Amino acid sequence: MANQDIINYIKEASKYGDSPKKIKSDLLAAGWKEPDVENAFGETPPKAPKKHVLKVLLTLLFILILAVGLFIGAGGLSYLGILSPTKTLSEKCTIGPGLVCSQFDVTSTSISLVIENQIGSDIQLIRIKAPTCEKEFNAPINAGGVGAFTLVGCSNGQADSMFSGDIVITYSAGGLPHDIPGQLIAIVKG
Repeated sequence: MANQDIINYIKEASKYGDSPKKIKSDLLAAGWKEPDVENAFGETPPKAPKKHVLKVLLTLLFILILAVGLFIGAGGLSYLGILSPTKTLSEKCTIGPGLVCSQFDVTSTSISLVIENQIGSDIQLIRIKAPTCEKEFNAPINAGGVGAFTLVGCSNGQADSMFSGDIVITYSAGGLPHDIPGQLIAIVKG
């Protein structure tokens, strides 16, 4: 028959969520003999810690409630216009190396760009292509110079919505055509 002190310790430690491995290690460290400990475990198998399961379930429930609350809160802020793309996304116009989009404007039917030539040589702007429209040009821009270009007949969305899309600038320098990619993010003006 197993030692009642060992059995009581196993029962008590199991209540607090200690693993059988930890309980055995603690008993051996306290000076109990391994055969006595094994015998006590044979008569009283430790019970699964219920507090641990409850703690995990409560943590998962808290995370779920928090996620739902954040989702509902974000939806409410968006509905009220406080958290809208036109207020949270910054407008920008970027073009690949050598060309700079210094000013830009997007309406529901047009895109206007002011492009600076920082390539170091004169270029001939051939085409600007946006997601909803494109236009052919035959416009020289001197090295260090600026050109203003407008694309019309576009479908850029309603006023106060967000326009976002890739653009491609095609130019010729030294008789060779070059395509420079870019990106345009802007609030559509009325």
